[in-house]
Amino acid sequence: GVSTEQGEQEVWSILNDLKTGTVSKEELERIRNKAATQKEFSEVNIFHRSLNLSVYELLSNAEDINDEIEKYLSVSSEDLKRVANTIFDENNSNVLHYKKS
Repeated sequence: GVSTEQGEQEVWSILNDLKTGTVSKEELERIRNKAATQKEFSEVNIFHRSLNLSVYELLSNAEDINDEIEKYLSVSSEDLKRVANTIFDENNSNVLHYKKS
């Protein structure tokens, strides 16, 4: 087994790699394609389509739903690094360790 502390260190190691490294073109393309595919499949069911439209209307404008895939496809490796450096900060994190009793 692995201790929760070791697990936490490994998570931070992976997050720090994301903050300092670059995502390969192939990996970025795979992620973009997966996001686009998931979006397209989510629109197959009329319930999901109406739910997505209502969420967009609540957040901004229902017409923005038409640009969602293009937004995913425009994400660059530099965008991922910039956002990772903003979000994944150990000083701003809260960690909860579950221990078996």
